[in-house]
Amino acid sequence: MVSYPALPSCTPAELARVSTSVHNDTVVVAARGDVDAARVPRVLAALVAALTDSPSKRVVLDLSRVTFLGSHGLAMLVDISARAAARGVVFRLVVGDRHTVIRALEVTGIAAGFTLYPSLSEAVTQP
Repeated sequence: MVSYPALPSCTPAELARVSTSVHNDTVVVAARGDVDAARVPRVLAALVAALTDSPSKRVVLDLSRVTFLGSHGLAMLVDISARAAARGVVFRLVVGDRHTVIRALEVTGIAAGFTLYPSLSEAVTQP
């Protein structure tokens, strides 16, 4: 019999948190927890707001604290990348060491369309 470690108990709101901040001239949207069908609308809304409400020419999505990236999340990344390109905005992904996120991007071939950054500081400071 396989034994799995117990997951920490948390409320549904804690399963996916989204925050937005500004670092120099870059808008950073940080997601935490699961980015699945139920939670993509919250992340997408923050990204669309970053693209439309800010004069910034760079938007970074920080996925370094994401524990699951589902197919809806992957589709959102492709969509928001296209929206950013249409507006002339650079869109970057921070994946940290989240192997589940990196693997989802690689298996689907989506990773090839992005430069994946290991840290927020690198994504924000690289030209």
